[in-house]
Amino acid sequence: MLTRLDISNNPWACDCRMYWFASWTLRKNATLKLSDLTCGPYAYPNDMLPTLQHLSCTSPRIVYKTPTKLYRLKADALLECRYAANPHPSITWITPRREVYHWNPDPSIHDVFSKHPHAHDQNMTPLRIIPPRIQVLDNGTLWVRNVTRADCGRYTCYASNPIANTTEDVLLHIDPADWHNIRIISLIVGTQSAAGFLGLTLLVQFFRYLLDKFGILNNFCSFCKRDKVSPRARQIFQMLDNIEQYKSQQLEKLRENYAQQVHRIRDNCTQQMEWIQSSYQSQAKHLKEFRDIGQAHLTTLRGQYCDQCETTPQAK
Repeated sequence: MLTRLDISNNPWACDCRMYWFASWTLRKNATLKLSDLTCGPYAYPNDMLPTLQHLSCTSPRIVYKTPTKLYRLKADALLECRYAANPHPSITWITPRREVYHWNPDPSIHDVFSKHPHAHDQNMTPLRIIPPRIQVLDNGTLWVRNVTRADCGRYTCYASNPIANTTEDVLLHIDPADWHNIRIISLIVGTQSAAGFLGLTLLVQFFRYLLDKFGILNNFCSFCKRDKVSPRARQIFQMLDNIEQYKSQQLEKLRENYAQQVHRIRDNCTQQMEWIQSSYQSQAKHLKEFRDIGQAHLTTLRGQYCDQCETTPQAK
C-alpha cells in the first residue's frame, strides 16, 4: 500500500487535467503522507490542493444537436453537436463508413486522441482526400459536401474533456423524392440501352439479308465462293457465332444489372417509407396521450366544480 508520495519540484499545471487529484488525496489523506504540492516554480508553497479544489470544472452536457432531417442528393449537410462544459470538450465524429474525424478547441492542450491523425479510417490510416468531401469546421461542426447514398446513416458525436466524456447520435436520411427520381432515371437509361441493342441487332441482320439477297458476297468476296466446309469458311462462321454469343452475354449482364438496380431502389424506397410510417405512428401515439391527459383534466375539473356547487347552498 502506498504510504508516501513525493512529487515536489515538478512544473504542475494545476488545471482541470489535475482536478481528480484533489479528491484522490482527500480519500488517501488518512494513510498517505504527501510532499509539498506546489503549482509550478513561482507559485505559493503548498498551494496545489486549494487551487484544484476551487477550480470550476464540469463534464460535457449536450445543449443542442442537429435534428433528424431529410437531405437531397448532391446537397450539403451540416451536423452539429453543441456541449456545455469547462473546459470545452474535444469532439470526435464517427461516420457510418467508420471514418473518424477529430476536433480539439485548444490544440495546445493534448486530449485523449492527440496522437491520432486528424482524419483516419477504422485502421488508423490517414485520409488524404484533397479537397476533403467531409471535414470538421472550426467550431466542431461536421460538414458533408455533395451528400451521396453512402453518407446515409448514423453519425456518432463523441465529446471528451479531462472530467468525463459523453456520446450522442445524429441521423442523416436521404429524401425519398430522390429515390423516386433515381428509379425513373434508371428505367429510362435501361430502356434506351435495350432499345439501342435491339436496333443494332436488327440493323446487322438487315445488312446480312441484303448481302444474301443480292449476292454481293458471292460477287465481290473471293473467299465466299469457296465451299462452306473449307477451313477458311469454318473460321468465319465460328467468328460470327462467337460474336453472337458475346452479344447475348452482354445483353444478359445488362438485364441482370438492371434488375439488381430496380430491386435495390425498391428496397430503399420501402425502408424510407417504413421510417416515415414509424415516425407518423409515434407522433400519433403522443397526440393520443395528450388527448387522454386533457380529457382526464377536464373530467377532474368538472367534478370539482360540481362538488363546489353542491356544498355552496349548504354553507349558506
